[in-house]
Amino acid sequence: AVYRQEPRIAHLSEDGRWFVLAETVRAVLWNLDKPDDPITIEDQPGEVTNVRLSRNADFIVLSSMGGSLTMNHRTQARRFSQKARYGGDLRGLWLDNSSHSLLVGASDGQPRLAVQRLPSLKKPSPLAAEPEPFGIGDEVWSCWMKGSLAVTGHRGGLVKLWRKQG
Repeated sequence: AVYRQEPRIAHLSEDGRWFVLAETVRAVLWNLDKPDDPITIEDQPGEVTNVRLSRNADFIVLSSMGGSLTMNHRTQARRFSQKARYGGDLRGLWLDNSSHSLLVGASDGQPRLAVQRLPSLKKPSPLAAEPEPFGIGDEVWSCWMKGSLAVTGHRGGLVKLWRKQG
């Protein structure tokens, strides 16, 4: 496939069937079995900083400058798109398929690091009103999460390991 823009961010689904590319405010999703039939995701309000796909690409999650987090369902993209607002530029984003939640990191604003639950596919529901914040004051530039364990990257080469209690 030829992508006419300048792709900057990419992600491949865990099942290896779906691929997404993002540039500036737009993302395009491909089923690798049908590369001539891409799905264009609704433009974001700010420049896309991260994109993640759920295990089989049911969800396409995009974070952007200005604190916008958007979750689209692949087969219901126009009918089922949900947004959350954070206080600053979103720099880190990780999707933990096992817990059906996101770890979101921001370089400014509050919260700087938070867990956001994905809505249910079986019974579409709105996003949780408030993300579950981690008690962190540093800028977060990258993040990873699996279950109760999280790792964050910060300015100056600082890396932090987190374990959620409870």
